[in-house]
Amino acid sequence: MNGVALVTGGSSGIGAATVKAFLAKGVRRVVIADVSPLEDAVSAWQAEFADAQLLAVKTDVAQESEVVALIAAAVDKFGRIDYAVNCAGVSGGGAFAEFSTETWDRTTGVNERGVFLCMREQLKVMAEQEWAKDERRRQRGAIVSVASLCGQVAIPQSAAYIASKHAVIGLAKSATLEYAGKGIRINCVAPGWIETNMTQTARAKVIYDWGTKPDRTPMGRGGIPEEIADVIVFLCSEEASFVTGTTWNIDGGYMCF
Repeated sequence: MNGVALVTGGSSGIGAATVKAFLAKGVRRVVIADVSPLEDAVSAWQAEFADAQLLAVKTDVAQESEVVALIAAAVDKFGRIDYAVNCAGVSGGGAFAEFSTETWDRTTGVNERGVFLCMREQLKVMAEQEWAKDERRRQRGAIVSVASLCGQVAIPQSAAYIASKHAVIGLAKSATLEYAGKGIRINCVAPGWIETNMTQTARAKVIYDWGTKPDRTPMGRGGIPEEIADVIVFLCSEEASFVTGTTWNIDGGYMCF
């Protein structure tokens, strides 16, 4: 693969694994966005892939001005965006009747509004790019947003997270109907229980005990970020050139129940 990749939430977890997966596949121009510090991660990638051109942009995806600035910085640096991965996300919970407005706004702000803002600006850029030369695999760009199994099913005390991840899938389907004919593919991945910082929190352990823990999946284990990243990069690649508007469950078989 070549071209330019952009990954939000790229400092750790699935986002960081996705950045490395792009680099391992030959992509050498990568924009990494996150609200958390990026210096250590970028230094490590630069040491491993010396010829890579990496642009780190501190970004809160819930803020429109920061998303607009991120996309502008990417285009200013590299001239285009071929692959965009919307991975930035947060988790917030509580009993439904006691759910705070602040928690709701922050969770949906990052997970739902953030994905919408990123997709909107990414689509503006991709729609103006030239078509790929391969007549059988013609495209102008590919977008993958990270949803969750919680975008298709529900768990208790997680209203904002559930709603926002359902919205991520809905956004991808809606945009697909408008942009599939314009050469832009848009898909989602829906991870199950993945070993990241988010799933190590006290909040996550409540969900874990309730019903999504790894030993309740047919494969009997949780996933690792790299297993999600590999599917994301595949969906961005020309091997997936006829795939759009889909949600790929990456869950060890959990959704078979």
